[in-house]
Amino acid sequence: MSTFRFQHAPKFTQFWTLSSHGTDKDKYETLIPLLSKFKGVQAIIFAEPNRVEEMAKRSKQTAEALGVKSPQFVHRKLSKEDRMKALEAFKKGEVNENGIIQRVLVTNNDYAKLARKVLIPYVNVVVHFSIPKNKEQYLHQSMCTGRGGKQGATLLFITHHDATTQKEWSASLPLNELAISDWEKAAAEIEYDTEQSKLTPAKAEPADN
Repeated sequence: MSTFRFQHAPKFTQFWTLSSHGTDKDKYETLIPLLSKFKGVQAIIFAEPNRVEEMAKRSKQTAEALGVKSPQFVHRKLSKEDRMKALEAFKKGEVNENGIIQRVLVTNNDYAKLARKVLIPYVNVVVHFSIPKNKEQYLHQSMCTGRGGKQGATLLFITHHDATTQKEWSASLPLNELAISDWEKAAAEIEYDTEQSKLTPAKAEPADN
């Protein structure tokens, strides 16, 4: 063996919360006060493919809830050209009044698979709008944040039907029920991609494994 390549394991604080109604409106109402603790929103929202398509039709609702101008939506029915345009816009982001490059992408698990192979821009929070099919998929999505030794956070929305799965995952993962005090503590450790301090290095390719 001639060389070693050391990689920082993703670092992210994991939370779950119950969404009684399971609607976008219900989840946005939960997110708004949580993301207000951040100086800027740099997020990926994962949802089921059909849900992403429906959310794209109501992009203004997402923009207003998350406090960004242009959230990007990537789903399977988009052409390859449109998907690439959306990803480039997501990567570029938009600078807010704090000098932070805000970016929001709403997509499905296809992007989590893609993120293991190509350069992705820095994000500080991942939101699971719907519970992933299995724990491995949940981790793949979650590991889109907390990269490069930076701290991130994740939030998993569940319904009453997901309670058993949540308990099983929490037994082997540091997945804790959302508490405002704990979220504020996690938010205080969050770092931001800014114009002055880029957290998306030119060579941010994921490891081969």
